[in-house]
Amino acid sequence: MNTIKAVACSLFGATLVALPATAEKADRTKEMVILGKIGKLDGQNVATIEGDVTIEQGTLRIAAQRGEVRQNEAGQKSGFVTGSPVTIRQKREGCDAYIDAQAERVEFDESKDSLKLINKARIKTGENELTGEVILYNTVTEAFEVQGAKNRQEDGRVRMVLQPRESGKDPCAKKPAQANR
Repeated sequence: MNTIKAVACSLFGATLVALPATAEKADRTKEMVILGKIGKLDGQNVATIEGDVTIEQGTLRIAAQRGEVRQNEAGQKSGFVTGSPVTIRQKREGCDAYIDAQAERVEFDESKDSLKLINKARIKTGENELTGEVILYNTVTEAFEVQGAKNRQEDGRVRMVLQPRESGKDPCAKKPAQANR
């Protein structure tokens, strides 16, 4: 178990915590617990964990089947997790609501400040939802890009459902100030 935990800690560091910037920021300071059936670390700075993988750090929970990470000479990590699907759940900053995401593959790269959800990608928070074949997220600019499927029988379109703040469907939306009477 200690070997798996050591591999897993080097495997994921805190890079996956960066899902949307509205994610609970305090999670980054919490310990990360990673479980799997097999963990490996080779001499080339590549770590893998396989088999019913779960990653928990504060309110962040990731479920996958396999993960791999590489660390460059500057100490920056890049890698991926795969599953059918990979599921990610994390509490939103400052309110009692969650971000849910899923895809068949999730890639991260610290040097590019990027998170990429690939194949049947979906991010949902409250009643707001993004779906497409690929969702790219820049962890610095907080910008999303959603791409549709190519060369499929589907229409290849992306879907964005965005609720107005006043709709009451976003539990984290700030209520407009009431006028004094």
